[in-house]
Amino acid sequence: MRILVSTILLIVIASVGVIKGLSSLERLERYAVSLNLAVITALIAALIYANLHLSLTTGWKLKSLWPELGIEQWRILLGLLIVVQGFETSRYIGDEHSPKQRIKTMRWAQMISSVIYILFLGLATILFEDDMDTNVTGIISMVAPIVIVLPLLLSVAAIGSQFSAAVADNSGAGGLIQEVFHRKLSLRQSYMFIFIATLMLTWLTDVNEIIAYASRAFAFYYFLQCMVALMLNKQYCGLLHWRSLSFASLAIVCLLVFLLGIPAE
Repeated sequence: MRILVSTILLIVIASVGVIKGLSSLERLERYAVSLNLAVITALIAALIYANLHLSLTTGWKLKSLWPELGIEQWRILLGLLIVVQGFETSRYIGDEHSPKQRIKTMRWAQMISSVIYILFLGLATILFEDDMDTNVTGIISMVAPIVIVLPLLLSVAAIGSQFSAAVADNSGAGGLIQEVFHRKLSLRQSYMFIFIATLMLTWLTDVNEIIAYASRAFAFYYFLQCMVALMLNKQYCGLLHWRSLSFASLAIVCLLVFLLGIPAE
């Protein structure tokens, strides 16, 4: 059933991209992202209320889930660092948008997602339990005591987030393929190529393994990007400049995630 639903979604995304082009894909993604942000806002608001309520009633208390951080726990923490990812999509749609606009969208996307990520982790810690599932189902069950309707909304948001991510990745991958083949393939032809490749992956491989490999690929990609930024900044500001040191530190972290990070399950 899961494979069938995935196939239907891939057909819808590919059809819109091949027939209508990038602008229609962007409109499709806009609705999905708006839905996700609305649900996330409701979730954050509910968590803020729950924390304030517990604080005022002296019931606010954090649980000690990992009394001792072993090697495996540190590797899981490294894996969590790569959760906020995938916002480089704008980088590969230069034919449709100016460099200034693409830079602005990538910065805002990273800042907004990072704030959401930190707020959620900070506010949800009061709900953590020793035997809690670490997957999406566990998170949905965890927030059930706060607002009755939130589990349903989170289920919708989970589907919507994957749909919007698929649309965004399809757009970015189409632009990347054009770069690799030096514009010998049109954007619509690139979308068709992506559809065939993703359809084969869906039917012939394990989805969970693909996600694990994709996360490692993201970490290695970010490592390479940090190294490029380090070398460029070194030419103008020197190796000991604070930006160079920042890029070097981020490169080390991304490399550690790539080499040592593991999923929570």
